[in-house]
Amino acid sequence: DGWRKAKRTVSYVDQCRDLARWRAYDPDGIGRVYGHVAQETLARLDDAYQHFFRRAKVGERPGFPRFKREVRSLCYPDSNGSAAIVPGRNGTRRLRLSMLGDIPIRIHREPPPGRVKTCTVKREGDRWSAILVYEVADPMPPPATDPANPIGVDLGLSHLATLSTGEVVDPPRFLRRAEKRLRRAQRVVTRRRKGSHRREKARVRLARCHATVRDQRRDVAHKVTT
Repeated sequence: DGWRKAKRTVSYVDQCRDLARWRAYDPDGIGRVYGHVAQETLARLDDAYQHFFRRAKVGERPGFPRFKREVRSLCYPDSNGSAAIVPGRNGTRRLRLSMLGDIPIRIHREPPPGRVKTCTVKREGDRWSAILVYEVADPMPPPATDPANPIGVDLGLSHLATLSTGEVVDPPRFLRRAEKRLRRAQRVVTRRRKGSHRREKARVRLARCHATVRDQRRDVAHKVTT
């Protein structure tokens, strides 16, 4: 509206100033959200619009930024103690997030010694996960490669990969194995009335099935490439 009426754009700095006033006016609402998390969301919004305007100026199909009703991720961009793993009861550990408190977690890999630099909390279906980036003093170990014996990799369709050594990596075909389960879950969603509680439960089950296939593919990709 500001651009159409007065040819005026709203910058990221302007939005941060408005956010500060909004937080002071509504301490029990937006004021309960950690300030840097809200600023990070504004930064992502500003980045989306900057890309939109850049594409529009060069004559490309811009693609207007889309509004997302649900929160799928939030980021603590510079921790400063706002995100940390702390001990819980009976030997468990919890993720402490500023303005949210201590959250029970399951750690799949032991974190390195050091300070949490950033923390991103993501939602995938009905599951939440946290990605933590640590600042460590020791340098990272060198990559496990042998520069004297390079290996060529050919990615294909019938095979996941074929190496120059003759080794063939077959595709696991997780999607094909899950097709029957996915079709059944999709039919249940289609039959449920839109807006009903039963449809939402069916939608969550379908999303969980897709997430399982996605996680299986990621796991294979990590194991094959390491």
